[in-house]
Amino acid sequence: MNYASELNNTIYKLDFVFIRTPDRMWQLVDIQGFEDLLSEGQIKDRDTQRINDIKQLQLALELYFDANPNHDYPDRLSQLRAPTACGTESCLSSMPADPLDGGDYSYCHVTSGLYVLGASLEDKSNPALNCDYDGPVDNSCLEGGTTVDGGDEADCAGGNKGARFCYDVRP
Repeated sequence: MNYASELNNTIYKLDFVFIRTPDRMWQLVDIQGFEDLLSEGQIKDRDTQRINDIKQLQLALELYFDANPNHDYPDRLSQLRAPTACGTESCLSSMPADPLDGGDYSYCHVTSGLYVLGASLEDKSNPALNCDYDGPVDNSCLEGGTTVDGGDEADCAGGNKGARFCYDVRP
């Protein structure tokens, strides 16, 4: 028995596998294709976490900027965890990381008062990609950041980590 359903403009095909029991009843033994439906939800959950992490990092960057006498952003995200980064305490209690691979988010302190921050999303139809920065970064981060390739066609590092798409922001 087959069942096809359209959810979020994606068609999922589920195959139900039955066996006939000795008492002539039908018993469901497997549902094939269910993994694809679960995988879609997990991708959306991870992308939501990435966007929330970027917003948390943006807030920490603004706190750092306000607490810094030079009114500038840090050269590296790790500086947000310094004990006195935001005056008398750190700006972040823990550093957010990509929920799939635990990797760092892309960050480039471009010039005084300007940075680009990015997370590589898995869902190319995520609405957040329609309202992110997508601007050029001149590949010259101050003091050792990571270049952020803001185009939505690839991951934020400019590669293609299994079809990832760059969600990037700046102040």
